Amino acid sequence: MRELKQNDIVRFTVRKQIRYGAVITAGKKNARIWDITLEEERKLPLERLEYVPPVILTLKQLRGLCRFETGWSDLCGGDTPDYIQIEAEQPYTMTADDAIAAMHALRKKNPDHGTVYQDWYLPLYRLIYSVNCIHFEDTPADAETFRFLPSRKDYLNQLYEDDGAIEEMLLEELDIPDTAKYIENDLSDKLKNERRPVPERDYTDEEKEHYLECMWKGETLRTASEPELKLYRAFADELCEKDSVTALRCRGYGCYGGDPAYDCDWNTSLKCMLKLLELTGEAEYANTLGYIYYYGRCWSGEPQYEQAFRYFSIGAAGGWFESRYKLADMFVHGYAVPKNPKIACEIVSELYSENLKRFLTGDPCKFADVALRMGSYEESGYRGTASSALAYLYYLQAAFAIRQREKYHWYGDAKVAESIKKALDRLLSSGRIEKPKRTAEVSLHSMLYHYLKKYRKLQLKIRKQKSGDLELTVCIVPLPEEKHPPKLFITELGTGFCGLLDKLRVTVKNAAAAETAFGEDTVYFDDISGYDFLYGGEIAATIKGTYCFRNPEKLSRTKYRIASVQFAAGQRLYDYLLETEGVAAGDTVIVMTDKGETEVTVAAVTEKTESELPLPLARYRKIVRKK
Repeated sequence: MRELKQNDIVRFTVRKQIRYGAVITAGKKNARIWDITLEEERKLPLERLEYVPPVILTLKQLRGLCRFETGWSDLCGGDTPDYIQIEAEQPYTMTADDAIAAMHALRKKNPDHGTVYQDWYLPLYRLIYSVNCIHFEDTPADAETFRFLPSRKDYLNQLYEDDGAIEEMLLEELDIPDTAKYIENDLSDKLKNERRPVPERDYTDEEKEHYLECMWKGETLRTASEPELKLYRAFADELCEKDSVTALRCRGYGCYGGDPAYDCDWNTSLKCMLKLLELTGEAEYANTLGYIYYYGRCWSGEPQYEQAFRYFSIGAAGGWFESRYKLADMFVHGYAVPKNPKIACEIVSELYSENLKRFLTGDPCKFADVALRMGSYEESGYRGTASSALAYLYYLQAAFAIRQREKYHWYGDAKVAESIKKALDRLLSSGRIEKPKRTAEVSLHSMLYHYLKKYRKLQLKIRKQKSGDLELTVCIVPLPEEKHPPKLFITELGTGFCGLLDKLRVTVKNAAAAETAFGEDTVYFDDISGYDFLYGGEIAATIKGTYCFRNPEKLSRTKYRIASVQFAAGQRLYDYLLETEGVAAGDTVIVMTDKGETEVTVAAVTEKTESELPLPLARYRKIVRKK
């Protein structure tokens, strides 16, 4: 008998029943095996074990099985591929012709369902999905293909996978010749369909919806070719007539301001959103409807506040952040409701806390929009006494948050960014806030107030510099097995800094020697009182002196020429980088949009530094040329 090794497959008998196992360890007299049949470990004498060698299948044998010209019992004597080792001389690529031949063989032989399942389908399924020695052919390279449309490989996979047409035929005990004939015809039709131009092919509604969903996600639509966009529009327009939620979303949000597939069409967007709300009842669509009515998109800019309040109320009830702060806007101004800034403050204060938590976990959320409103309320005194300092703090946070969100290309973010920039400029030019400096005296308690007494503990490292000053480094203490602890969200008014820092560094000038609880240069704390750093109510360190923070950001003072352009008279302005000489207000220039080169009219030309731009410099497209 062959000497058994680990993972060898063996056959043995228990109560006159044949079973299979995999060797765990083998000694001189006994072997520990894993009983594959019962999924349990057992110990058996070597004389009771029969070694089962691997079955090595040739390409011819694999092809014969795929076409049902031969059964599994002919190849392996009935041993199931789950209980024996299977190897192949090389992987076999099953073709659509193989599948059609197999259906033809089923019709001709007309075996019973059990035989087909045990002797053909189940072994074939395991060779495809477990042993991986049979692969499906894909659509030939000379056939026209678009991303996300079903390929020949998809059709074959759908045929043989769990709950596919073949398994349904066998488990439901459908008539084998009739069902096989249907599958054969269907697959033949798909092959014929593949030879036609894509726009002329027949696809199921499910396949069309899958294409729409995949195209609509992420940046895919922005990178799509014109033929892909044309097919996208054709599928969406066709399925909208069938009340497809997927299609209505694609067309409704495409027409909401325009996208690479659709031009802006507020009336179409309105119809789609009304239908979506009717079909699904989801608050998202009520929120979108609120915006359409609030800004009078379909009424030449004339607001429809009664309807806006109605739909924002539905959106807010469904937990939609935008609906909640738009309701706050309506209470502030008294649009369709009695003016009540107090209610607005309560709504936005709650939203600020909720969105800050999400923002600190990396969720782009609506923190920028909410922080902007918090700043406006502080500046206007809606929350009590007007506070320019608090207004400045919230505006700085809003400006940082909108920069973080710019990569998502959300509709309306350019307008939000412009509103934040105007608020900051207005406040700084008023004289109520000092111009930011590169270095400023700070209160460490004020900088870390989000984290004290209500967050994870903080680490403080103390290092003496050659000048005699102390450098303090603060970070969040990582949890066990946490590679990257959260960053610190810091807003500092003297330097105008707002951002996320791995480590906060502060210099203590005129410092007395730092006093720590155990004389160490690293301590932990969860609160600050005056010059004392506390942990669990006990003083961990005392550091007296003047605390100074240096803004780690240094923006370029280079001036950039900006052309503000209009795509049509009366529409809003869009800013582009202008590097072409001789362009002035009133000129016609060419810009690149999602739809290619487009003529626009220059409304104004200005010069701004990077810090004066509402959006990051990399976000701005350039004027292509003057017409």
